[in-house]
Amino acid sequence: MHQHNDQLFTVISYSYSEYIQAQIDLLNNSLYFSTIYFDEETFHLQESLKEIFLSLPTLLSAGSSSKEACATELLNYRATLEQKFRCLIAYQRELTHIVTLKQQAFSLTKDYLEELGLTDIDSTQIDYEKLALDCTHYVFNENKETSIQKKASELLPYIPIKLTKENYLAYCKKSITHIAIQDTPEAASHLVSILKQLFDGTDCPQYGQHFSDLVESLDNLAILNDLTDLFEEANLLNETIETLIDMLHHMHKTICTLSNLLLFDQLDFTDITDMHVSFSDLYYSLKSVFLNESESEVLLPTLKERLENLTKELKQEMQKVSTTAQVNPFFNLMQSYLSMSIDQIFGFTTVKKSNYSTDVSMIIEVFINDLRSKLFALPTLERKCRMQYFISNIPFVMSHDNLNTYIQKAFTHLKTPEQGVLTAMQLSSILEQAGYFPAIKEQPIIEEDLENDDAATRFLAEHGE
Repeated sequence: MHQHNDQLFTVISYSYSEYIQAQIDLLNNSLYFSTIYFDEETFHLQESLKEIFLSLPTLLSAGSSSKEACATELLNYRATLEQKFRCLIAYQRELTHIVTLKQQAFSLTKDYLEELGLTDIDSTQIDYEKLALDCTHYVFNENKETSIQKKASELLPYIPIKLTKENYLAYCKKSITHIAIQDTPEAASHLVSILKQLFDGTDCPQYGQHFSDLVESLDNLAILNDLTDLFEEANLLNETIETLIDMLHHMHKTICTLSNLLLFDQLDFTDITDMHVSFSDLYYSLKSVFLNESESEVLLPTLKERLENLTKELKQEMQKVSTTAQVNPFFNLMQSYLSMSIDQIFGFTTVKKSNYSTDVSMIIEVFINDLRSKLFALPTLERKCRMQYFISNIPFVMSHDNLNTYIQKAFTHLKTPEQGVLTAMQLSSILEQAGYFPAIKEQPIIEEDLENDDAATRFLAEHGE
């Protein structure tokens, strides 16, 4: 019993510190005080969460009848935030698609090739087999499935699709059957909804309903014909989307951590603040920031620094009590709330191969047939871009040899030699940024090298035959 009490006191303390941390991160978000201009509903949710924080001493009173009502309200808020998050991811997906299409259209123009120094390059100088092997080794360099998946997803969007539509669909079907879901039609329908959105962001059920001004920005971006303007506008839009995603992430975190504090009927606010000497001061200091925004610049950095040290201490305690032989069921529940993240919506848990029921298999089959119809209806360039992006987001199920062959095949029968060189440069850039070429021999740098130090020259020096 004593062990159980230690576990609960520790997880309550840690949940409280994480709740305060999420509030500080939220206030530090550069768009927090401008939310109303982007989405009124998100602003009202933000205000509701603020009011809950300000009323915490009253809400967390022993035997308070408001706890259950607040917990139910938080569940509704969480569902709404997840819808909004899906919309922002859909916008980001379409932003990537627009930029990729425009870039590919521009990439083979004479001016663009001259800018990269590619007009006089002989593509036969490049050892594509070696590059394919390097990429394959990069992906399979670790044994962890999550690491393999992550590395494959970095490369696959840039590898030209050389599969027939039917072979591509067969691979997608094989990949999807490795996704672990509940064997119910409801779970399958939800999975299919996520998959549709990954292929085409506009298939998100709430597309355009949340942060609707961003859709207008995407439409304007699609008609831009100047590459410099396109990249500038796209970067600004992506930065806005990323900042809004970050905001939703912290709002979601406040809900999950606060839910832990609402689980116990007899838990009082003073019980929590008595658990650590800093807890009361952290709350009231943060409260003054909410009530007086002008204090945020002075107080928030100090609060953040104090909380970092405290959280590190509490995290060590959490790890210690997690290893005890007997674990309180409430401890497990609270740990699950602490581990929740809004981006888990797009995270697939994989198994060897799921044996779906007939009903679930049929729903998956309908999705594959719908995907087939889309592939045959889309213009070639758009189809290839969407295929490459989608295959990078579903579970990676290629073997070492299959991936090596897949990459080598990507460099065959390209429309122009320059297309192969550009693709090779993109892939090698990913490897180099990951520090994957430690064995490359260092060459002495001389003045002539510096004068001719363009991307194409460096690329050929490192990856030529």
